[in-house]
Amino acid sequence: MNDDVDTKDNISRLDAAQVHPDTPVKPPSPQWEGLRRVPDKLPAVALLILVVELGERFTYFGLSGPIQNYINNPYDPASDLPGALGRGQAVATALGNFFKFWAYASTVIGAVVADQYLGKFKAILAACAVYVVGLVILVATSTPASIQNGAGFGGLIAAMVTIGLGTGGIKANVTPMCAEQYRNSHAVVRTLKSGEEVLVDPELTVQRLFMWFYWVVNIGALSPLITVNVEAHHSFWLAYLIPLIAILISAAVFLSGQKKYVKVPPEGSAIVDALRVARIAMREKGFENATPSALREAGRDGNYAVVGEAWYTDGYVVDVMRGLKSCKMFLFFPLYFVCWIQIWNNLISQAGEMALHGTPNDLLQNLDPIALCIFIPFLDKSDYPLFGTPPISAPQK
Repeated sequence: MNDDVDTKDNISRLDAAQVHPDTPVKPPSPQWEGLRRVPDKLPAVALLILVVELGERFTYFGLSGPIQNYINNPYDPASDLPGALGRGQAVATALGNFFKFWAYASTVIGAVVADQYLGKFKAILAACAVYVVGLVILVATSTPASIQNGAGFGGLIAAMVTIGLGTGGIKANVTPMCAEQYRNSHAVVRTLKSGEEVLVDPELTVQRLFMWFYWVVNIGALSPLITVNVEAHHSFWLAYLIPLIAILISAAVFLSGQKKYVKVPPEGSAIVDALRVARIAMREKGFENATPSALREAGRDGNYAVVGEAWYTDGYVVDVMRGLKSCKMFLFFPLYFVCWIQIWNNLISQAGEMALHGTPNDLLQNLDPIALCIFIPFLDKSDYPLFGTPPISAPQK
């Protein structure tokens, strides 16, 4: 251990400039519970992954912004409203909703492929390649010549399916890979330059990492400010070329850090394992009856080969049960998303019926990420530190 660090009551004391993430330290003893808890510095390699997420979200939202006009309005260079396919508002809204659904549903595929076969790093690279293919299709079929020759609609469908698959592959793996770059899992005591002793909390560090990850997502989500103006004043193909360039840059940045990343090898998918547990629970009529101990007691453990595997424990079955019960909170999400998704389709069409005076009708969607970009730093620097210190404690199970 470094001479600058001594151990007292199983807590490392670090000066303001020293961090030893690999030093194993046990949880703090009661005498340290009154110390102010602070997050650690974020690892530089995690910030590199944040840049990748910025580029991917720039790409996704940048190409999503013009889609409603692209499908809804007909191609008419003399019109104030940009358009291409002329399929009407209903088709435009339905396809836009499908694209968002598919992009997020495909994260399940991306997670399974990474955890079961490729690992997160290779899965992200593969997803970037799929993403690029989809965008090339979209750019090529959104030129005026392609639209007039009838290739626009088929190209759009192919691009939506391909891009959605690429989005899911990246989205499912960038977040956990980013968290894996912070390797300190134990609390340490640090003395600040002011002389104050603080408790460097890994949980707060990961919380801050995800907070800024989400902030970066919403910085990227501002890309329609660019693409919808390009769409309105130039062309759709150029508006879609910008996201293509962005994802290529993101892939290059991500690849540049390959020797620095912490790469966790594939160890099996938690999704697949959870489904296996749920299947046994359904056959045994309850999770309580699906635990290894309950199956052995009933003499039914021989019916399932998975019961003999090391990961299949009573605790794991209980965790799956708790996870499924926690999903009840998602029942309210459709009510929120029915409202939120209007800024991506119907409100754009509604704005197109108004006097625009040169303002793109699909600019409204940017209000959401602008609000989030303002509130996330405020919450991270003000509210969360205030409510994350004693006497307010975290909810108990």
